[in-house]
Amino acid sequence: MKKLWIIMTATLLLALVINSCAPPVGPAVAPPQSPARGAALGGEKPAWEQQWNKTLAAAKTEGKVVLYTTAGADIRTAFTNSLKEKYGLEMEFVTGKGVEMITKILSERRAGLYTGDAYMAGSTSTMSMLVPEGVMDVMGPEFIVPEVGDATKWYGNKLPYIDKEGRLLGFRGSIFWPFTINTTLVKPGELASYNDLLKPAFKGKIAMADPTIEGASNSFVALVSEYLMGPDYIKALIRQEPFMSRDERLLTEWVARGKYSVLIGTKPDPIAEFLRAGAPLLPVIPKEGSMIEPGAGTISVMTKRPHPNATRVFINWLLSKEGQTLYAEGAGIESAREDVSKAHLGAGLVREPGKKYIFGDDEFRKIADKVVQQSKEDFKPLLK
Repeated sequence: MKKLWIIMTATLLLALVINSCAPPVGPAVAPPQSPARGAALGGEKPAWEQQWNKTLAAAKTEGKVVLYTTAGADIRTAFTNSLKEKYGLEMEFVTGKGVEMITKILSERRAGLYTGDAYMAGSTSTMSMLVPEGVMDVMGPEFIVPEVGDATKWYGNKLPYIDKEGRLLGFRGSIFWPFTINTTLVKPGELASYNDLLKPAFKGKIAMADPTIEGASNSFVALVSEYLMGPDYIKALIRQEPFMSRDERLLTEWVARGKYSVLIGTKPDPIAEFLRAGAPLLPVIPKEGSMIEPGAGTISVMTKRPHPNATRVFINWLLSKEGQTLYAEGAGIESAREDVSKAHLGAGLVREPGKKYIFGDDEFRKIADKVVQQSKEDFKPLLK
C-alpha cells in the first residue's frame, strides 16, 4: 500500500508540473484584420482630413483667392459670401471678357508678375492661348476632399476634363440646344429628330447663325456632321435654304415673333432672355442626342499662384456638391455632377437618360475648327 501511495502521489505531482507549463486555454481569438482603405488607425483622423486641416490652416494665413473670371455679379457675390462664412477666406475677382483677361494674364507674367490663382471662363480661349504658354497647372493634385475626385459623382463616371493632361475641368454640364422652335408654329414633338428639319414644310422656315465662325452654329454643324448624322446631312440642310446671320439676338427675336419657325445654332443667353419675357419658344433635344457644353463653366489653376493653399480650398469647395449646387442654381444651369439638384431647371434643360451626349472637350473643339473651314465652302451659296 505504501508503494502504491508513493506512485499515485508522484503521478499527481508530475501532472501538476506539466499543466503549469502549458499555455492557458481560453476562447478562440480571431486574427487581427487590416483597417479599411483610407481609415484612420488608433482613432486618428483619415489622411485626407489631416491634409485638409493643414491646408485650411495655411490658407487662412494667405487670406484670399484671386480668381480671374467671366462670371456675373450674382455668382461672384455667392462665392464671396460662402468662402468668407465657411472658411474665413476673401475672394478677389478680376473680371472682363475672356480675351481681355487672357491678354492681362500673359502681359503680367511676361513682366514677372504672378497675381492670379485660378481662372474660370470658357474653354476654347484657355486651351488655345493660356495652356500653350504654360500658365495652367494640372488639376488632380488640388483634390483633397474624396467626393471631389470621385469619378462616380460626375456625368459619365469620369472627371470632366477638357484636355487629356487634366489642366482644365468643365464642371458645367449644360445641354447644348441644337434648335429651338416657335410653339405657335410648330407643335411640340413635331421636330423629334434632326431628320424632321429636312421635311419640305420647313424649307425657308429656318433661321440659322453663321457656322463659318467659332460659335454655337459651328458646334451644331460639327455635332451633326461628325458625330450624329454624317456629312450628307449638312448638304440636305443647306437645301432647306435657312436664313443666316451673325446677329444671334436678332435671329432669336424673329423666331420668337414668328417670322421663322425654327432657330439653329445660337447661344442660350438670348433664348433664355425671350423665354423669361414669355416668348413661345421651346428648346428641342432630338432623339439622336446632343452635346454637353461646358461654356463658361471651366476651372483651372495657375502655375506660380501666390495663394496655393487658399486656391486648393476654393477648388475643393467649388467642385463639391455644395459648391456646385450654389453655382448651378445661381447660373440657372445643370452641373456635370450627377448628385446636384435639377429642381431649378425647366423642360429641355435636363440631361435625359438614354440619349447620347457628346462632351464638348478639346478634341471636339479641334474637330469644330476643321468644320469651320469646310462650312465656308458648303454654306457659300447662302452667305451673301
